Amino acid sequence: MWRHFLGTPHFAILVVAWLAALIQMPLLIRLAHRIGAVDRPRDYKAHGGPVPFLGGLAVYVAFALGILVSTRDWDLRPYSSFLQFALEGAPLRPLFGIAIGGAFVLLLGLLDDFRPINAMLKLLILFLIALFLRHFDIRVRLFPERLEWVNVLISLLWLSGVTSAMNSLDHMDGNCAGAAAVCSAFTFAFAWSRENPQPWLSYAAAALLGSSLGFLQFNFKPARIFLGNSGAFLVGFLLAAMTILGAWGTKDEPIKAILIPPLLLGVPLYDITLATLLRWKNGTVKTLYEAVVYCGRDHLSHRLVALGLSERAAVVAQYGLGCLFGMVALTSRYSLQVFLYGVGCLTVFLVALAVVLDRAPLPREEPKA
Repeated sequence: MWRHFLGTPHFAILVVAWLAALIQMPLLIRLAHRIGAVDRPRDYKAHGGPVPFLGGLAVYVAFALGILVSTRDWDLRPYSSFLQFALEGAPLRPLFGIAIGGAFVLLLGLLDDFRPINAMLKLLILFLIALFLRHFDIRVRLFPERLEWVNVLISLLWLSGVTSAMNSLDHMDGNCAGAAAVCSAFTFAFAWSRENPQPWLSYAAAALLGSSLGFLQFNFKPARIFLGNSGAFLVGFLLAAMTILGAWGTKDEPIKAILIPPLLLGVPLYDITLATLLRWKNGTVKTLYEAVVYCGRDHLSHRLVALGLSERAAVVAQYGLGCLFGMVALTSRYSLQVFLYGVGCLTVFLVALAVVLDRAPLPREEPKA
């Protein structure tokens, strides 16, 4: 299996994206310090000193280079220019749509990094970007054409929700980038399968995996550079868009198409859901607006640290949880009964984990929005 992988374009994409991210990091760290693009400790941010936040730029450039490497496998001759190929060429058109949408999300995050944008305004902009992706045929296809508006609404909620969830996960060194790498790896495992090969999806997953791993080497505690909102938004958007377009089930078993994407992105979705529900339960937030804008040190990793783990151990534990989600998703390759049994066991485990995490002795702090 591994010998076969080494001879595929996916290996080249993975290596190019990883090296591109790795090479950019020292340069971006110096640039960020020079122009003052650093995140200083304040409020709920407890890192030791100023840390550059331009990591998202490196991840995007590395991802885009990986996508460009994938074009060597496609015939460009029917198109008069590379731009025409990117905008019209099938089946790579959605892939370039994701890359273009990612650039818009990266820009939104950069603006937010330098001058914070209202949370509700960010959600609105993410909705508009999600609408733009319809021109590249990036949308959910769960319902027939007469209910297309439902598909569009689900697409908007999924893209904006996952993007926000990944941004929320970026609260501890190595947390968001590592989660993105795990999600990408299991997405690649699905897309590269011999039973249901999805070439363009496997290319995108390999590119994001490589760029995330390259960045993670400079982001794992103690972090020398952060993703920033730009990078966290970016990886969340890329993962959300990829899972929208993946073929996860058949017409006979639509439950797989519904459950597999949330399982592949299990850690960010579980983290934001758990944090929000416990905030409601404990009275930390009382309105929908407060739930959207609230920021605090009460996420999954914070609770694991409060229970006695070190920050590194808490982050690695989340990697393990992500692998658990991914392995349950992979059971969908067997019978539907086996898959649903795995989902049921995982659900019981997650509920029990939530009960334990709710008892974590978190330090008292004033709510920060």
